Amino acid sequence: MYVSNILHFLDESGNIQKDTPSDFQEMAKSLAEFVNYATDPDVGFYDPRPYCFAIINNKRCDGKIAPVISLADENIYWDCLTCGSAGVITHWQNTFWDLSNNDDFH
Repeated sequence: MYVSNILHFLDESGNIQKDTPSDFQEMAKSLAEFVNYATDPDVGFYDPRPYCFAIINNKRCDGKIAPVISLADENIYWDCLTCGSAGVITHWQNTFWDLSNNDDFH
């Protein structure tokens, strides 16, 4: 299971760090998409689920992720039914990708 503090992927301005390996940036972009999806209040009206970032046999997994916010600990949990990858994202609140306007999560 991946345990990701999203702040570790961001620079001091809150953007994804640029001077890092491409794998780092791809994972950071995926985590940002997971936060965006989990916090989007309109997510029920469309299904743009983000893709998994796992690499299986030198190929990116084509599974889709449906991340959710846990009411118990306010972290975002995700899993991929295609490859079995799973994880939790912490410290996502108030990032650029946090679309929630719900004070319960801030």
